[in-house]
Amino acid sequence: MEYNELTGIIGENCKEYIAKDDILMISMRLSSVSCDNCSHYVGGFCNKDSFEKLKQMAQNN
Repeated sequence: MEYNELTGIIGENCKEYIAKDDILMISMRLSSVSCDNCSHYVGGFCNKDSFEKLKQMAQNN
């Protein structure tokens, strides 16, 4: 599974997801939900510890 696909699946299924900047995303046409667009995902890490849990679930299915 590719990184972009994985972060999209995780972002769509994360209860903690909060978009970094809705207006910027709309203006840049970045409407997809992804870890990369989440305010909790900083420096490649989720500060809510949701990424690893959801990654395991996504990879097992």
